[in-house]
Amino acid sequence: MDVRADDNCRLWTAATGHGKPLVMCHGGPGLWDMSGSLAAALAPHLRVIRWDQRGCGRSERRGPYSVARCAADLDAVRTGLGLKKTALFGHSWGATLALRYALDHPDRVSALAYVSGTEEFSRHLLAFLRAAEPTVPHPG
Repeated sequence: MDVRADDNCRLWTAATGHGKPLVMCHGGPGLWDMSGSLAAALAPHLRVIRWDQRGCGRSERRGPYSVARCAADLDAVRTGLGLKKTALFGHSWGATLALRYALDHPDRVSALAYVSGTEEFSRHLLAFLRAAEPTVPHPG
């Protein structure tokens, strides 16, 4: 199923499973969704939504390309699939994108799985976690 961003860019999505939603954000930029086997393993427990980011894989290739644009595209995926709130799983660049989205829209994110993100955004992740749960210890 394709979703349209607010500028009408076509974004490829696929959903599997049932239950609470989890949107997966792939690495890159420039790569595409490669998490089919992980999505299949999670599908008995969650509604897993995979998508190819703008300019990647099966999504339309056109700019602009920026963190803000990618976050707006992620929001288009969320709203296009009728999700009020969702958990996010991000790997590498996708972790950066998921964290940016969670920081910008905490009311739209139920949980965040941040996997192998960048150092710069790791500081923001720690601040996000501290705000959400004051008992999270400082690493090191």
